[in-house]
Formats: sequence, structure tokens, C-alpha cells
Amino acid sequence: MRRIIILVVIGLMGGLYAQDIVNKPNEDYRIEVVNEEDSTCATKEIRFVSPDGDIVKVMPVKKVEYLKSPQKGKEIVKWYKVLVSKNCKYVLSIESSRLVYASNRQGVDHNFTLRFSYLNAKGSVLWGKQFTVWSKGLGWEPYGYRVSNNGAAILFFSTKELEYNDFETQIYVFDILGNEVANLTYNTKIDDSQISPDGKLVGAKVFKDKEGKRGTYLFFLDVDTGRTKIVKAKGKGWRVAGFPLSDGKIEFTLFQYPKSIILSFDELPNDLGVLFGKGAEK
Repeated sequence: MRRIIILVVIGLMGGLYAQDIVNKPNEDYRIEVVNEEDSTCATKEIRFVSPDGDIVKVMPVKKVEYLKSPQKGKEIVKWYKVLVSKNCKYVLSIESSRLVYASNRQGVDHNFTLRFSYLNAKGSVLWGKQFTVWSKGLGWEPYGYRVSNNGAAILFFSTKELEYNDFETQIYVFDILGNEVANLTYNTKIDDSQISPDGKLVGAKVFKDKEGKRGTYLFFLDVDTGRTKIVKAKGKGWRVAGFPLSDGKIEFTLFQYPKSIILSFDELPNDLGVLFGKGAEK
């Protein structure tokens, strides 16, 4: 009889433990970033941690690699980057690769490949995508990617030069499952870009308006509706703020000595005279 009671108690405890695991929501998992301990402080690895604090998966972040190409006299250079959402629930892994000459490691042509993988806090790959992007040369990075604070939206843009000093940019926004929720083409290159913490608004600094008139402009995209807005930004020193301070907001900073002006938007701007005073036009 004692043995039966003990078995029943153990069975109940095991059942309660299993039920506790089931009841723990997926969001209790988290992502931790481990950096190198040298002066570079580069990302060494990404750890996926369970609600109990166990490391369920480790994703090393590789350094630059030069691999042998099947083509004679050429190599494939690969470099890697990761972006973790501010809530530590999602990570965008980026692998870049390009065909180069083995003698000087310069690009064979203007194209190279970007491979995206988007993972949740359990380390599961939610989606993957591949893009061919264009580059003018060393030090030129005509693309960008951002992850919203909540991980719900991923911004990616890629610019190509059509003719001398004439550019075209493709802008994408993807949701958590990799669905394309926004896709548009704009007639200029992008300097800075940002996606709002809630993933609903995109902001960027561009150099042409919709009619092709050159200058400095602030570009806005409403992700839900696809509507865009272009604002003339007079004065030098405009930058997109790197880290939005408030949920749902895009922030631009105008650096003018001895002070800086910060402008925040949680929707497409309408009353530009109030927002910018005399320094802006439609």
C-alpha cells in the first residue's frame, strides 16, 4: 500500500510539473547577446534561454571568411551580422557574400548576396529570404535593415544606381512570419532609416522629392496603408535618431550648433508649419 501511495504522489508531482511547463508562455524565452572580451566588443554568440534559465541553443556569430570559389582565381568573401529586437524575443541573422578576385579581393562585379534568417527566442527559424544587392565599391553600403523594438516588423531597403548619380531604392517591410506587408520603389538613395518601435511607421532621410527635385527630405511610410509623405528639410545636419525614445514614434534630429532639435512622429505629418516652423514645405 505504501508503494502505491508513493507512486501516486510521484505521478501527481510529475503531472503538475509537466502542466507548469505547458502553462509557461513562449514569450518567457529570451535572447542573450554575448560580446567578445577584447577591444572590439563584437558579438561573439547569441544564446537562446528558456524560462528556467537553461541555454537551449547557441548561435555563434562568425567572423569574415574567405572561401575558395569554383571559379579560377576567385574567392567568396562572407561576413555576418545579427540584430536583436529590443524586447529580446527575436533576432535577425544576416549573411553577406560576394565573389572577389583572389589576388586583391576586390569585387568581380557590383552584385553580392544577402541571406536573412529570422529566429524567435526558442531558436526556431521563422523564415529566411535571399536578396541580390548592388554596391558601387569599397565602403559603399547601399542597403539597410532594422528590427522594430517588439520584433513585429523588419525593415529592409536596397539601393541601385541606374545612371550616374541617379538612384532607385526598393523598400520592404516584413512581419514576424516573413509576410511582405509593404513594398515600394522610390527614386533616390536613402541615407538614414528607422522603423518605429511598434513597426507601424518607417522614417528615412532621402535626397529627392516625388517629382525628382534634389535636396534633403524626410520620408515617411505608413506600413498599414502604404501611404507615403515627403517633407522638405531645410538646413544641414538632419539625422534619423538611432534609438526611438517613445513607443510608436519616429524621431529625426537636426544638429544645429549650439543646440539640437528633436522631432517625433507617431503618424504621417500633416500640419508641417507647426512641426517645422519656416524650415519646411510640403
